[in-house]
Amino acid sequence: MVVWKSVDGGASWNAFKGAPGGDDYHRLWINPDHPEIMLVACDQGAIVTVNGGHTFSSWYNQPTAQFYHVITDNDFPYNVYGGQQESGSIGIASRGNDGRLTFREWHPVGVEEYGYVAPDPLDPNIIYGGKITRYDKRTARSRISLPKPFEAAIPVFA
Repeated sequence: MVVWKSVDGGASWNAFKGAPGGDDYHRLWINPDHPEIMLVACDQGAIVTVNGGHTFSSWYNQPTAQFYHVITDNDFPYNVYGGQQESGSIGIASRGNDGRLTFREWHPVGVEEYGYVAPDPLDPNIIYGGKITRYDKRTARSRISLPKPFEAAIPVFA
């Protein structure tokens, strides 16, 4: 995908962000007071330019994401879970230990990007989801969870 820009009322257009990067851009916000400041939403989160698109921030340095099927657990502080577009799954506490949430609080929970997540209501360390996966926060390990006769044949993966 490519983000296009016109500075002459649409008579001509120039690509200013996109291919071959592979990002899937789908929203654009332009600061009405400072049009050189723009936010572009993509599958992985958001990127920002403060110079009209000459350079952009990385979506790696911002805790943003596009979620599918968001759910919370019964823990305190509660956790938010969901499949994350193009980036697997995420589990994150509703508040951080240092007064803010950073990328250090984001953790994968073994579910594919569009899968449903189901925290165990009796054990906040167990997360089910996706194609019958079981993630244990204590060990940070995920495994396919099938009926007992088939479990022995499925390898455990991290």
